[in-house]
Amino acid sequence: MSQISRFLTIVCSVVALAACNSSQSPTYTPPNSGPRFYVTQSGIFVLGFNTTANGNATPPLQITGSGTQLATATGIVRDSTGKIYVANTGQNQLLVFPPNVGGNVSPVYQVSGSSTQLSAPFGLAITSQGYLLVANQTSNAVTEYLLPANGNIAPSVTIAGANTTFNAPEGVAVDATGNIYVASFSGNSIAVFPATASGNVAPLRTISGAATGLNGPIGLAFDSSGNLYVSNDLGNSITVYSPGANSNAPPTRTISGNLTNLVAPEFIAVDSNNRLYVSNFGTPGFPSYDLVFSSGANGNATPAQVVGPLSQSVGMSL
Repeated sequence: MSQISRFLTIVCSVVALAACNSSQSPTYTPPNSGPRFYVTQSGIFVLGFNTTANGNATPPLQITGSGTQLATATGIVRDSTGKIYVANTGQNQLLVFPPNVGGNVSPVYQVSGSSTQLSAPFGLAITSQGYLLVANQTSNAVTEYLLPANGNIAPSVTIAGANTTFNAPEGVAVDATGNIYVASFSGNSIAVFPATASGNVAPLRTISGAATGLNGPIGLAFDSSGNLYVSNDLGNSITVYSPGANSNAPPTRTISGNLTNLVAPEFIAVDSNNRLYVSNFGTPGFPSYDLVFSSGANGNATPAQVVGPLSQSVGMSL
């Protein structure tokens, strides 16, 4: 079963019950309790936890209910104003929520329709020029939309074709210089493109090969030194690469082992203190836990914070 198929199967088993419990929740403004990390859970929740959360913590922000249109929520990202962007994968749809509003919140924007070219959208990223980048798993394409985007709009740019080497792209990120990084889940590779890439273009460089440790890569993030972090869903690991890593480059660090609690890690984020946040999909039928690792974590490292129990977390954003 593919990674997306596994996710959609789990979501279908919980949607009906959760909708009955939460569809009439009113909207609310949570207290300003400090910085948060944001996750998508079970396809129908967006949860905002304090970055200091540990154990069975209650998230100050919860977005869920029939009005949200959340059904198969995966990738998540926030813009500079705090708006929350969510990929509704099974609906080929992008939903945008206002900052700091919880409950049964209606999206302020939604991108969907045949002109959008969305095809199992999964990973999301926003560039400094105000473009939303989307990794489309089933069409092997990255589509870009100038924000604010709404409705059945065509992408401003599409990166797709045999030269791109995409093979089920699920993660996308942008580094400090604007280069675009795309994780191919089935290709076990990270392709790097210039900010101006368009069409059937070859990557500037590609991280791929047995020495890389890539195994079902999804999430991508950068620390303050430009090191690239990659979550490996099938490898139950996080691999870290030096800036400019290319070809069959080995990671400089690998976080893996029983003490890490990594089980099918999905998306990741790194904060200004180089702490690593991980959404853990976990084992279907069992609770999952989101994880926070200290700066420089390596090997069979114990997380500094373990948040949960939760249920199949996917997206992660600060």
